[in-house]
Amino acid sequence: MATFIDLDSVWRERQTYPNPCDYQLLPSQIASWPRAGRDVNSLPKNPNERPHDFVTSINMLTVTLPYPRIELYAKSSVIIDSILANVVTTVDPHGLVDGDIIMTSAAFYRHYGLDRNVEYHVINSTPTTFQLSLTPAGAAITLTNGTGINLVAAVISAADYAEVIAANNVARQLVDFPRLYIDFRSKLYNDTRCLRTINGNLPDAKFVLGIDRIQINDVGMPIWLHYKVTPEQVIRFKRDDCMIVRIMTRDGTTIPFFTEPDLMVPTNPLKQTLLTVEVTPYDRDASFTNHSVDPLM
Repeated sequence: MATFIDLDSVWRERQTYPNPCDYQLLPSQIASWPRAGRDVNSLPKNPNERPHDFVTSINMLTVTLPYPRIELYAKSSVIIDSILANVVTTVDPHGLVDGDIIMTSAAFYRHYGLDRNVEYHVINSTPTTFQLSLTPAGAAITLTNGTGINLVAAVISAADYAEVIAANNVARQLVDFPRLYIDFRSKLYNDTRCLRTINGNLPDAKFVLGIDRIQINDVGMPIWLHYKVTPEQVIRFKRDDCMIVRIMTRDGTTIPFFTEPDLMVPTNPLKQTLLTVEVTPYDRDASFTNHSVDPLM
């Protein structure tokens, strides 16, 4: 069975090795590594346990996380229908007041004069029209005329500004992380140190995630982060037990950016994580009928 080593130079002995491209691991930093290969016995000590429920090959095929964009954190939105003479019009009453901020993460609307991730301040609002400024109560910006625009923009009120912007800025760290780690297991069994890391960090991590691609929708808005996953692990795994899923950063912190604590608010399908896991008995039978792919949402 293969042994997987995950090295992150952030944990190196920096005083001795200042260059992250040239360092050595000290004996103390690998003291938690088993000297021999990690053994998994296909026959459990308890004769009442089925071997196929005891030891399993887990291959995480795909992991998808939401792209952290302002639309996920704003508490309301507005649909822009048309622009004429620098005046923005909505079909229905928009409910905006002067001083509100609208933003979009979509790149498609640049040719109308609206750039992505820019704070536009509402000025001169009426029930179905308004203008935009780059500063509070400033001059109206120049926009390009258009109809049927159908831009769904995030709305941030003055009262919500600090909370919404802070949440979005913190979540955007996700895009900057070089990789993530995931603990996936049955609750009964917790095989630790499946990855050999410097100083034994991330003992619960089973898999390493690296960004593969960013999924963009038809208006140039980043929607999903798709990750490549390595490696395959052979661990104890009970199929009819509770399953634990935890995605964490390089320091072991659970990803907190998409929490939905208010049960009065409907679940947002665009703030969910998606995983596809291949679960294969390590002791394979002749028919291979018990191989499965279980998608988790």
